Amino acid sequence: MNKTKAKDFFLRAILFIGILASEFLVCFLDAFIDGRDISQIVSFSKHWYAMVFHWVVTLIIWGTGIAIVYHWGKENGVLDELLRFNFTKRTSIMLFISILIVLLVSFVEAKIFKESIPQVYQGFKIFVKMYGNEALVVAICQIFIISLNQ
Repeated sequence: MNKTKAKDFFLRAILFIGILASEFLVCFLDAFIDGRDISQIVSFSKHWYAMVFHWVVTLIIWGTGIAIVYHWGKENGVLDELLRFNFTKRTSIMLFISILIVLLVSFVEAKIFKESIPQVYQGFKIFVKMYGNEALVVAICQIFIISLNQ
């Protein structure tokens, strides 16, 4: 790799990290909408709509970042180097095994930390305490956003 190409990769990497780090700014907006003090920017929102706002804005920012990365990679031929993916029978079997491993690890984690239920459901129970009837909306939004980021 020549020096110019390495510099270009480095500058793009800094840009992309900046896009992902912009979630910190979303935390400030979230606290502002929710009426929380700035010292509480990393805690859960008091209102369900602030939590949904946070995830939607984060998804938009990350989606924009992904689009920029994709466009740049396609324009420069980087995608051809990095993304060589053929969906085969072996790939689908490995995907299924990966899902099973994630579920297994979730239950093992619950047992190690002496929790009766996996973390995802614990999060839902917290949402029920915090947001009442809107907890299902918040949980579905969270799961949807997480699945898009995977």
